[in-house]
Amino acid sequence: MKALAPLSLARWFTPAFSARRPDVLDWVRKILYQQDAEFHAALWEVIANLATQARLPGLSRPALVVVGAEDASTPVAAAQALAEALGTVRVEVVPNASHLINLEAPHKVNDLLTSFWASLA
Repeated sequence: MKALAPLSLARWFTPAFSARRPDVLDWVRKILYQQDAEFHAALWEVIANLATQARLPGLSRPALVVVGAEDASTPVAAAQALAEALGTVRVEVVPNASHLINLEAPHKVNDLLTSFWASLA
């Protein structure tokens, strides 16, 4: 896990956030170090082979898709494809954020969620 952590952190956070909040990266790094490497690998094997795209249109539920503008793991195009499959046009792109947008931009994510939930009432 120690070899994997730097690669993961570089994909999950923008360089600006990494420089500004080394405490958050240290916290996430420690969480990664506590994970069992075999379980982690097995989990990513499941994710890599997960095929749910065909079932998404049948969900018929309101959806909000939130993505970091700089997310290399699930880029904006993937978020737009997800929204299309779900039948929603609600895609929010958070600027200056990568994969773990809830940690990079918690106030923005919370505002988006609060607004989305309010729109359902």
